[in-house]
Amino acid sequence: MTEAEQPHPGRVPLAPAEPERMTAAEAHGPRWVVPGGVETEAEERLGDVVDPGTGRPRVLSSKCPTCIRRPGIRLAPGRLAELEGGAVETGSWITCHETLPGDGIPVGVQAICRGFWDLYREASVGCRLVQLCGGPVFADLDELLGAARREEQDAQRP
Repeated sequence: MTEAEQPHPGRVPLAPAEPERMTAAEAHGPRWVVPGGVETEAEERLGDVVDPGTGRPRVLSSKCPTCIRRPGIRLAPGRLAELEGGAVETGSWITCHETLPGDGIPVGVQAICRGFWDLYREASVGCRLVQLCGGPVFADLDELLGAARREEQDAQRP
């Protein structure tokens, strides 16, 4: 495949895994080799949990009002296990859905789901690495989103 034929110029697609051996993360979208490593199209949907002031990932200081780990929150049967299992299997985490990009929330103010962090911070390699590298930055949801919305409003002013 030439660069001109690639759907994303400058990126080389990784060979897909055999379907029966595909991880949950691989099933979410194509993976690409780029000069800095590997990226997924999911990055565009999930944003960035890294706090620019410290360089460490953000975790919400408490569960959001609709956290997938709050009693009474219902997902499709098996969906919670699929989400959490996929994140643990890939050494990652779940981004809090209240902080996902869109609806006035820019990329760069995302946070790790507190419900996931509380249950899986020892099981997920990514979460363990965060702890070994100084721990996360704990962020209040209202403060985080309020600051993001103020920055967006300031950027739109003439």
